[in-house]
Amino acid sequence: MEQTLKQQVNISAPNLLNICIDQVCDGEMKGRFYHCYAHEPETFSNVIEMIQKAEDLFERLSFPQASTRARSFVNQETTSVAKRPEKCMNQEDLFVHKGALGTFITFVKFRQKSTWQGETFWVEGETKNHFLNVLDFIKMMDKSIGKQH
Repeated sequence: MEQTLKQQVNISAPNLLNICIDQVCDGEMKGRFYHCYAHEPETFSNVIEMIQKAEDLFERLSFPQASTRARSFVNQETTSVAKRPEKCMNQEDLFVHKGALGTFITFVKFRQKSTWQGETFWVEGETKNHFLNVLDFIKMMDKSIGKQH
């Protein structure tokens, strides 16, 4: 399985995420995701929180760059450009973490039209899927987890 994973996933992607789903409670997926810029996982209690935390990471990395910005009618103070985070973990070390219900190695290639486009590899099912928006991505994860149980 490890060889299949390495063949299916772009392990050199700077924003590679290992999304581990540990439980589903009242239809909400709960879990954690790992990336190369922190030793500790980012935990989430629903998909919206997961997406927000991933978006924050992408903004700090400036990759992939968003093609649109949120509009605001309030003057916002200009902040200094934050230093890009340094890697503290090897990409291959991300693969050791597994979710209780499902594990998804995810590479967001683009953030166009205020959503994500990319690919994900479902580790347990050994299948690779492409998604054109966040809704498709969430549906894929939900369907994959449903196949497990």
